[in-house]
Amino acid sequence: MKKRTRYGILRTVLSLVLAFSIISGNVLSAHAAASAPAYNCKKTKSNVLRLLDAYDSDGAYIIRSDKGDDLMLWFYGYNYLGDRMDTAVHETFHSISVGYDGDRMYIGGKKSVYVPRTQVFSSTKASQTIPKRLQTFRFETYMTNKKSNIMHSVINGPYGLLNEMSAYSWGMNNSIKLYPYFKENNKLSPFYISCSNNKNAYAEFTFFILYYLNYAKNHDKKVYNGIMKNAQFKKVYKNTDKRFKSYIQKYDKIAKADKYSAYYPKASSGDYTLLMKEISKSKYQKIYRQLTK
Repeated sequence: MKKRTRYGILRTVLSLVLAFSIISGNVLSAHAAASAPAYNCKKTKSNVLRLLDAYDSDGAYIIRSDKGDDLMLWFYGYNYLGDRMDTAVHETFHSISVGYDGDRMYIGGKKSVYVPRTQVFSSTKASQTIPKRLQTFRFETYMTNKKSNIMHSVINGPYGLLNEMSAYSWGMNNSIKLYPYFKENNKLSPFYISCSNNKNAYAEFTFFILYYLNYAKNHDKKVYNGIMKNAQFKKVYKNTDKRFKSYIQKYDKIAKADKYSAYYPKASSGDYTLLMKEISKSKYQKIYRQLTK
């Protein structure tokens, strides 16, 4: 067969594959839109699950894993399910994961990993040396919370911080998955509010965890070694970090295409930019590489 003929056949095959991919994507989107409830539907658990089943299988799994009756509390005071769906998924993740002496962390694909807790000191102890300029939006709530003496992220250090980081990641995943729903109904504000908020959260909890571990490395080797030898902790951290970064990449790509200037690229990204620069320092990167290898 001549080279030019082979090239022509290859080009035809690639064109067909691309066309099939586009058609398949459109069919899947159309199917999801057809099975999802209307944007202004009644706020019920049934409609929550219909929406999640149509677009977000992980969110649906998280919601169904919780046998409590307080799901709809997260939608109180809001007009539409889309306005708070990411929050419902986030908070329900906490409900199904936090245990007495360890967390059962959902990592996707209907799989969870149990993370036992080793010895820790409070996040407040480490936070006392964080410079004021790095005390971003979530600092007081999750590192030094004086209003709650049972705050998971404070009393259990990196274990509670990782739980929060994971919850925020699943909230962002939900918003990314629901983007076609927001777009179709011309309701983009909830999507951008959620994603810009969760993007900042990635940088904050990455910083909090790495700062804590670096502090422990220098002040309490027993605590540091216990956490760094915890294979389950490292497995969940690696999974969460990888997923979260992929969501941010998808969000940035969508926002760039939409040119939704109210939230992209500069608005609401100050904490992310500040902390990602800080995290790039070698003392943090060394620990990060150990966590994700």
